Amino acid sequence: MPKLLTVFLLVCMIKVSQAVEKPTLSGFVSDSETGEMLIGATIFDSQSGKGTITNGYGYFSLNLPVKANIQLIISYIGYQSHQETLMLQENVIMKFTLSPSLELDPVIVTDTRTDLPEARIEMGTIDVPLKQLQAMPSLGGEKDILKALQLMPGVKFGDEGKSGLYVRGGSPDENLVLLDDVPLYSVNHLGGYVSIFNTDAINSIKMYKGSFPANYGGRLASVLDIRMKDGNMKETKGSVALGLLTSKVTFEGPVKKDTSSYLISVRRFMYDIFMKPLTRALTDVAFGYTFYDINAKYNTKLTSKDRLYLSFYTGDDNLTYRIRNKKDADFTMRSRNTWGNLSGALRWNHIYTTRLFGNLTYSYTQYRYLLGYENTQTLGDKSHESSFRSGINDHGIKYDWEYYPGSKFKVKVGIGSTFHVFSPGQKHQEFRENQQTVFDTTFNGLNYQAWEHSVYLLSVLQLSPHLGLNTGVRCSYYTADATQYQSAEPRAVLNYQVQTGLAFRCSYSYVKQYLHLLSSSGLGMPTDIWMLSTAQLPPQEAWQTSLGVVKRFRENRYELSSEIYYTQSAGLIDYQEGASLLSGSPYWQDKIETAGEGNSYGLEMMLLKKEGATTGWAGATVSHTTREFENINSGKPYPYTYDRLVDIGISIHHQFNQRISLSGTWVFNTGNAFTLPVGYHAAISNPGSWSDHPFQSDNETLVEIYEGKNTFRAKPYHRMDIGVDFTKNKPRGTRIISISIYNVYNHLNPFYYYSSTLYTLDGKPYQKVIKQVSYFPIIPSISYQFNF
Repeated sequence: MPKLLTVFLLVCMIKVSQAVEKPTLSGFVSDSETGEMLIGATIFDSQSGKGTITNGYGYFSLNLPVKANIQLIISYIGYQSHQETLMLQENVIMKFTLSPSLELDPVIVTDTRTDLPEARIEMGTIDVPLKQLQAMPSLGGEKDILKALQLMPGVKFGDEGKSGLYVRGGSPDENLVLLDDVPLYSVNHLGGYVSIFNTDAINSIKMYKGSFPANYGGRLASVLDIRMKDGNMKETKGSVALGLLTSKVTFEGPVKKDTSSYLISVRRFMYDIFMKPLTRALTDVAFGYTFYDINAKYNTKLTSKDRLYLSFYTGDDNLTYRIRNKKDADFTMRSRNTWGNLSGALRWNHIYTTRLFGNLTYSYTQYRYLLGYENTQTLGDKSHESSFRSGINDHGIKYDWEYYPGSKFKVKVGIGSTFHVFSPGQKHQEFRENQQTVFDTTFNGLNYQAWEHSVYLLSVLQLSPHLGLNTGVRCSYYTADATQYQSAEPRAVLNYQVQTGLAFRCSYSYVKQYLHLLSSSGLGMPTDIWMLSTAQLPPQEAWQTSLGVVKRFRENRYELSSEIYYTQSAGLIDYQEGASLLSGSPYWQDKIETAGEGNSYGLEMMLLKKEGATTGWAGATVSHTTREFENINSGKPYPYTYDRLVDIGISIHHQFNQRISLSGTWVFNTGNAFTLPVGYHAAISNPGSWSDHPFQSDNETLVEIYEGKNTFRAKPYHRMDIGVDFTKNKPRGTRIISISIYNVYNHLNPFYYYSSTLYTLDGKPYQKVIKQVSYFPIIPSISYQFNF
């Protein structure tokens, strides 16, 4: 290993020495109408054949020949390309703007673009086209980032309608979800049916399915990097939207034109406005549920080389009910469930030289969950209160540098620290009588603290015109009380471009995760608890290898890719058989199984079309995932709950003209794994009364016999959704009416199964049958949006 590292460093030094004499063109690429930075835009010199793409802040750096006639082509999907000729004699910082394209005819992609799929030195990445996502049909008319990702190969959904992501055999806690570089712990509303991401506030989305670069860490399965809009620097804009699920309003505009801007977007679930008074009037129960999101951002150019960003997000779910017996006014019962996120980030960009770009970030994340219950009897002045609280507070700081020594070589290095404070689960009970506390106790009220430090080195090197290498290492150091863990995590992606339009790839990665999640998959509310690694609870770790091929064809309009992968994980946790969060012992440590192992392997295929009047993708996954714990399923491996042999997702969008567009999606999978009894035997339900009533039916029951965990499969799942958008320009803005139909052909997919007992005419049980419950028939929806 030291010899290989020495060789690698020597190659890097040679590449640097070859590049130092060349002048550098650097700068930013932005939207001409809004000033919004364009992430992933291409800058290409057609004379020298050199090019690059912008980073997550719209910045680029490109080394070019001295005193040569440079023919620059700046391009970005959905925008008109810009060409510019210049003579470069010294280092220059320039700003380029691109205008949105209204052209509906297919766009022919030339071989000179550096963002062509065969030229990318990366694997398992997904760039979600935001405009296509906003046009996709959706449940209740609410556009959802996570549901769009569920249509991609290698990404599975859990239960129908929910936004959970299960990537290459991983669970939702193994996904690193970043909103403007801030990690989030809970990303769903409404029990998982709506994600927290308001598409009106989002600028870009990128996902890594394993093999992610060394600048990301702390999770096993995937990285979802979401960037908020910066805000319009040219003029004040806004939008108002009304849908069956939510209503939302967004404003953005310049604080000082071309210097600073703001963005604020608010979204709210509206049903509680009429649900609570209606249930109070008709029943003894006043029921209310709502959720909201607030996204806000401010950014300003301090100097030509310095920029400051301030991002903010908060969102909560609130479920309340109050029972008051109208016949007995002395009795009331109240319950309140609240969960949500609060996050913020302060970032400073600085251009040190035309080749060195830096970004300093401070972030704060808070996740909280409260389950409260109160039972009050006015007579005798008796009351009982109980609550369960769980929460997380993270403070993080990191500094990242990007260095561009040459057009074929980029280095990224960074250092960071995060301070975790976890409250895994606190139970509180209090009884009062005559306003005096009779009993008051708290279980497991301790907070757990830990530091997580990291440093990484990442390099992207074009070794030859055909061979590219993306390699790096991330080192982490974790400490909690007297417990310490260290890790060195190598990552590598090798890309070999056989010819124009065809490339083969391979990758390897090792990752470690110091956080654990106990998930109650059967509950609709997030009664899950996060825990830190301790001496008794070691970190999770995973190894992944993958091979892939990518091909362009049909005049570069289509992209076909395929990857095979194998993932092995260790240090997994789960509930003991029969255990749950709110039952049994008040201490979570008594309910878990540790040292679990997992294996997942699969084949992913995807056909993609990004440009033209008709765009979309078709993806398919064939995979298998298992789990193994010493005391679960008798120590034998068993299928993971969301292990599905086949998953297919298709999404198509067609723009007929500037006013009408049509979109449709279709999904199919072979069904989740679950546990069912294989037989039954008769038993005595009340042994104490057997001698007096030996043959009465209420003394007999059928006891279930099991052979293993998750040995049965749900019926195949399939569904088609369609949607149409009608856009019309008005004197004061643009009106968009969206009509969508969820589950067009009304296929009743299984949501869950349960067993039911059949009885004879004289009341004796004689058979157990399995019944299916389906929640989502055909559901039409309509939404209205006005942009001004």
